[in-house]
Amino acid sequence: MFGHSAVIADRLSPWGYVTLAVDSLGPRVSGIANYCGRGLPDQTFDAYAALHCLSQLDFVDPARVTVLGQSIGGETALHAVSYDLAEQFFKERFRAVIAYYPYCDILATTMTAPP
Repeated sequence: MFGHSAVIADRLSPWGYVTLAVDSLGPRVSGIANYCGRGLPDQTFDAYAALHCLSQLDFVDPARVTVLGQSIGGETALHAVSYDLAEQFFKERFRAVIAYYPYCDILATTMTAPP
């Protein structure tokens, strides 16, 4: 996790939140060195898949997971809490979103979690 992302996650932890940090610069699939810019819908789906996996862990309250991202990851985080196609495949929802420097092409009225 990025340095300041870990600090934010640590601050939310005592309040009962688990933070999922979106890393758009790391590899999504083995053999791909950098996934940046190759598909926001895939990254949003990945965030939901990670939320689903986190929700299965005993120490995670599925109703208290926050999604966090920076730049492209911030845009992905915003898309993860907007009315999105990935929602139809997963029952879990993010409780809140933290987005640093995202491209903001989403209306706040379409978000399913508070920014």
